[in-house]
Amino acid sequence: MGETERYPGPGLRMTDIGRLEISEDVFERFGVMASGRTHLASMGIYLFDSGVLSDLLGSTAHEDFGREVIPDGTVI
Repeated sequence: MGETERYPGPGLRMTDIGRLEISEDVFERFGVMASGRTHLASMGIYLFDSGVLSDLLGSTAHEDFGREVIPDGTVI
């Protein structure tokens, strides 16, 4: 794979990734700056205690898992 090519995930071929492309107005509709991006994606591998996660999700009105739920639920 070239430097700009990325593995698209299970069941997808590199040629399929273009089907997931969105226009800048979709970013703007959700209040996100496109900044040259053509795809919305969020990747991560998380491990949670199921009880803690259930309590956290049941006690928040947040909608964005990575920006709101996880940071606000982190105890240091």
